[in-house]
Amino acid sequence: MDVCQIHSLYVRGKVEVCSAAQRQTPQGDKMKTFTATMFLSMLAASCATAADPLSPEDEAFEKRFKEISKLGVTLEHNPALDGPWGSPNPDAAPEMQQFAFMVGRHECTQYFTGMNPNNPDQKLEGDMLWLAYYALDGRAIRDEFYSMGGNGEQTRAYDSFAKEWWVTFATVPGVVDLTPEPKPKRGSFTAVQNDKGHMVMTAPKKDANGIDMIRTITFYDIDDDGFEWKSENVYTDKSVNTGNISCRKVAGPGH
Repeated sequence: MDVCQIHSLYVRGKVEVCSAAQRQTPQGDKMKTFTATMFLSMLAASCATAADPLSPEDEAFEKRFKEISKLGVTLEHNPALDGPWGSPNPDAAPEMQQFAFMVGRHECTQYFTGMNPNNPDQKLEGDMLWLAYYALDGRAIRDEFYSMGGNGEQTRAYDSFAKEWWVTFATVPGVVDLTPEPKPKRGSFTAVQNDKGHMVMTAPKKDANGIDMIRTITFYDIDDDGFEWKSENVYTDKSVNTGNISCRKVAGPGH
């Protein structure tokens, strides 16, 4: 397959030419790799005379790709080149720093209770490991946690249009599960920074009895050495604490 055939296939979305180019760049080389626009232009120039005219469908794909490239889609920032924790994309929203305190390794203790209506006195207390690093071209933060109560991961990305964070999660049961039906779970929260500097995640839910409430998770007492975390079920007339986590940072950028 020659370069012109590759160009045609790439425009149609059939091969990931730019991804391949990035993979061939030495990982130890901190110099910037090809941007998507430059790479497409190089291929287009080399094929301008040799390739057959693009079909209307191909032209539509190419036009869309160029428009996306104008928005700053690029392969220049690879957070994996900056050590185990990565680094934020310099073009990312300034609000990325709101969750930056999580990046690194935290050793935590957790205490949960009251989450299983079939056994309201059931408790979980123990150690927890929480890891976080920059991901998705340095425009998001991904974290993983490991504990007796379950393991899971979250991806935290800031939405500059909505002015809030979008947090997606997936978890699997651990040795101890405080919910009525121990099983893998997934879902999402939105998050904002309040006037106290706390990061507050919320999602409308129904409790085990089918009553509407707002699941609220708050990160507070945030500093260079760690943070505190609490989970609450917020109803119209009351708020019920369901868990607390205290974390101490033991490794991370600049730590």
